[in-house]
Amino acid sequence: MKLTLLIILTTIQTLAYSQVSDDAIVINEFDFDTIIDTNEVYQIVEEQPEFPGGGVAMKKYILEELEYPAEALKNKIEGRVYINFIIERDGSVSNVKNVVLKGRETDNALIKEAIRIVKSMPKWKPGKQRGKAVRVKYTIPILFRIKKKN
Repeated sequence: MKLTLLIILTTIQTLAYSQVSDDAIVINEFDFDTIIDTNEVYQIVEEQPEFPGGGVAMKKYILEELEYPAEALKNKIEGRVYINFIIERDGSVSNVKNVVLKGRETDNALIKEAIRIVKSMPKWKPGKQRGKAVRVKYTIPILFRIKKKN
């Protein structure tokens, strides 16, 4: 009795899984490496892009390159500018844009200076997905603060 019940259940289970509709696509083998689109802009990758020398070197680069806009300095304008850009497969920087945050307007002179700095950056170590260099979207904040005189 137990053996007959087991055979019937196994047969029913096999029949249920072997029925495939006419419009179904059956994939026997799938190579995940074939789906890496190196032209797509990724936001999350296995290996993040890296500025030459790392994050500390990038902060140093920004501080050395920053030229406080004269008009903003005269009017004592400070602020944080968020810059969005793409690190290309060869490590170059492209599509540099200001990120507009709702309710937080920033002076145009500060935005232009932040964009200038990012556009002038050297090539980065590109981001990688499954071992292949890919385009990666990246955002950094650049803080403009006037040093207080003692």
